[in-house]
Amino acid sequence: MHRYHRIFAGLALLTLVFAPAAGQQAASPRVVPAGAAITVAPAERAQAAPTARGEETRALLLIQDEARRRVAALARERAGLPESPQSRAIDARIEAVKLDAQANLLHAKAAFALRRGDLAGRNAAESALERLLHPRPAVVGPQAAIKPADGAGAK
Repeated sequence: MHRYHRIFAGLALLTLVFAPAAGQQAASPRVVPAGAAITVAPAERAQAAPTARGEETRALLLIQDEARRRVAALARERAGLPESPQSRAIDARIEAVKLDAQANLLHAKAAFALRRGDLAGRNAAESALERLLHPRPAVVGPQAAIKPADGAGAK
């Protein structure tokens, strides 16, 4: 999946998550007399509007659940197959699904951090996404360059 497809998929997912919440109207605040104790019944607590963190958690869990469902379907398809090019292709698809899910999670985290105004969190998520999608190759040099000079390591 190309990078832009992941971005659009993440935005579509966020739109699906937040579109129902945008249509809800805020409940009118209750007036409590001064000095009165405020108690909230468990039923009212369950009906309370979700917090921004709750929305974020639900969106991230939705991404994870979708990835788990896709991986489980591919694993069922792979079950019972002998080691062959077909089984290796399914293994590669499973790895691609996992990579896409991780990228979608990081996209969502960056979007939520930006929405909260958390620029450090957004930058951290975007840099993790960059490292995930474009890992730096390992630096490999000749072994002679790694060995310490004569007498440098002995004490």
